[in-house]
Amino acid sequence: MKPNMRIVDLTGVWTLSCPGRDDIAGLEVVVPGGVHPALMEAGLIPDPGVGGNAAEVKWVGERDWVFERPFEVDEALLAHDIVDIELDGIDTVAEVFVNDAPVLKVDNMFHRWRADVKGVLRPGENRVRVAIAAPSRAANSESVRKARYGFGSAYSPECVTAGICRAVRLRAWNVAHFCDFGLSQGHEADGVTIFIGGWIETAGDLAAGLGVRFEIADPDGVCACRGSGEVREGGDGAFHAKGYIAAPRLWWPNGLGEQPLYRIEVALCDAAGAELDRIACRIGLRTLAVDEDETGGSSRLACNGVPFALRGGVW
Repeated sequence: MKPNMRIVDLTGVWTLSCPGRDDIAGLEVVVPGGVHPALMEAGLIPDPGVGGNAAEVKWVGERDWVFERPFEVDEALLAHDIVDIELDGIDTVAEVFVNDAPVLKVDNMFHRWRADVKGVLRPGENRVRVAIAAPSRAANSESVRKARYGFGSAYSPECVTAGICRAVRLRAWNVAHFCDFGLSQGHEADGVTIFIGGWIETAGDLAAGLGVRFEIADPDGVCACRGSGEVREGGDGAFHAKGYIAAPRLWWPNGLGEQPLYRIEVALCDAAGAELDRIACRIGLRTLAVDEDETGGSSRLACNGVPFALRGGVW
């Protein structure tokens, strides 16, 4: 478990209900997941991708839906400075309740949503409820951001979706934690510079002395470089660091070479060096550019300076 931080995973089995439909109440649904797969699993609708079934299940996109589950909280978790609920993706217009208290209103399935819920939690059993408005109706608003694939096209029938499409969790933390993180690459003749950056959030005015440490391991697990950086005090919580990898093993598209991945771990530390948060990811080292062909006419993609063709349809 991360020092100064606890994560409570809220994915898994939830219950699904449809207000006004007594036959759809307390149905098991797996989160991340959507309404259509749960109804299919229960034998309540046919597969909308077969024949003319999509027309038979059009009503699914015209109804409101409620996802709900219980979860346990102990005194130790509530002792943290902040306890956030994080929802990485909801499809799409919904209101989130914890112990019947409204904590979030959402209208963008591409956004990660978060709210401090420490004040509404209690030791023992708690409940989270996500009430999703009928997607066919709610998606008509200009402010709503929802994927268009469910509304039909020349390639697929109309099947308007609703659900909790990404992970849900509680994050209890003290002092500070990472709230965003990104990487970029600068390629030179003999090596690659990795630029590490992002933002942290603090529990109050506690940014003094915070810093980051990082280590990059090659595809065999051997340390390729390590270093540190500072969190800018009195600013927006941004941090920056960079490391250099000599003689890198490059990543290539399928058919042009191997796909070696480097592992990057970044730790957030306080002034005394104690670790507050940690993030890790894997990255392929490569350049990707739009190039012109030999005639100077049509454009093409080039990876590590080598042109290649994309394969597939409906790009």
